[in-house]
Amino acid sequence: MTQPSLKSELHRILKHYFEDLGAVMREVGQGDDYARLLEEIGLGEEDFRELTGRLSYESYLAALGRLDREGRIPGLGLRLGARKRHGTFGLSGFNMLTQGTLGQANRFASDYFEFCWGHFLRLQVAVEGEWAIARYEPSPPSLASHVTLIEQALVTGIRMISEVLPDLDWSSCRGLLAFPAPEHAGLYCQFLPFPCDFDQPFNGWRFPAAWADRSLLLADEDVKQFCELRFKAMLEEEFGRTHLQRQIRRILMDSDLGNPPEARAIARRLELSEQTLRASLAREGASFRAILNEVVLERAKQLLQDPRLSVKEIAFQLGYAQPPSFHRAFTKAMGQTPEQFRGRIKD
Repeated sequence: MTQPSLKSELHRILKHYFEDLGAVMREVGQGDDYARLLEEIGLGEEDFRELTGRLSYESYLAALGRLDREGRIPGLGLRLGARKRHGTFGLSGFNMLTQGTLGQANRFASDYFEFCWGHFLRLQVAVEGEWAIARYEPSPPSLASHVTLIEQALVTGIRMISEVLPDLDWSSCRGLLAFPAPEHAGLYCQFLPFPCDFDQPFNGWRFPAAWADRSLLLADEDVKQFCELRFKAMLEEEFGRTHLQRQIRRILMDSDLGNPPEARAIARRLELSEQTLRASLAREGASFRAILNEVVLERAKQLLQDPRLSVKEIAFQLGYAQPPSFHRAFTKAMGQTPEQFRGRIKD
């Protein structure tokens, strides 16, 4: 059985995101504008194919941003979140689905939330007295006011918990949102089973801490172990890095490596100075150049699996002006030539 890769799992999740966006636009009578929206953000039909696709969290947020600026779909984030299911998130979703208790599922979600939402959001769940508080921590911090993104994350979480614990009493829960009440705040009661407070110090929600011991309806130890083994293999290297390194890697993975963003540009997106970014990496025993080289190598291995691409074409896609330079770099890193690597894949 072919093991799933980080790239393929991310592609599947993002494909679901865009499919849900198209479905919501059709629901509100704007389906004819979906193709135009994709064109405006630079995506085409080929980008939805796994091997050659260029779907990214940046492109998804760009699509949401355009719709938000036009203001044509009130409660867009609520509607998108309501369409999410565990199956949306591939192996990570099924792994959470089969955990033994809600507390175990929450711990798993905290560990792997970045995988499902890119480098833009982290999930932290902490017990404070009789309450458990789930916080959505954005990166960069300015995303705390991205209403559609936060709404989608909140409703998604509620939907997924409802799938595995359908008999919960939500009356004591409360949504906590860091932005002012939007014009469509009246829609919240249609998508959330509890009220929300706005202008709060953070984005998240509270629920009874005792829920952590509730057994999940679909708990299955065998399926859980099956998913965890494959998911662990896929993320073994990725989650062995610090949060900052994962942020940089994810941005680079979503970028055009033929013309990758410089450290200065990535630092600006993370709302850091370039000096702070480089100094932080140095303290972690890493560097921007090393991370970029790793991502380029991973992209090279992924592209070499596509027999339609020549080694020369792959070299140019990865920003090498001369194919021999790519050949030497790949051979040094992998101990085999690109052609040998491709040959072993076929075998």
